[in-house]
Amino acid sequence: MALIVSVREHRRSYATLKAIGFTRRQIVGSVTWQSMTPIAVSLVLALPLGTALGRWWWRLLAQMIGVVDSAVVPAAALVTVATVAVVAAGLIAIGPGLRAARTPAAALLRGE
Repeated sequence: MALIVSVREHRRSYATLKAIGFTRRQIVGSVTWQSMTPIAVSLVLALPLGTALGRWWWRLLAQMIGVVDSAVVPAAALVTVATVAVVAAGLIAIGPGLRAARTPAAALLRGE
């Protein structure tokens, strides 16, 4: 939803980019990057911190209940989650990107 609102708010910016020569593909690409940047930052921060905190909590809990505290980190699952998040962000960006690419440059920039 935030991506849709952002594209709507930046219609003039996309119109300006089209006026200076951006192609439809470049506009869609810029919206895609706008969608993927927060996902990438979140993954870079959340995966290591979440793994570290999860392991720490498990060690604490395992000591409290008296079981073996060897935590196993499923690397394949982490990679799958990261891949799905990035692909989903890219797919979600297609609709708003195409909408931004259809922005009529002349009509929006006429008032300036």
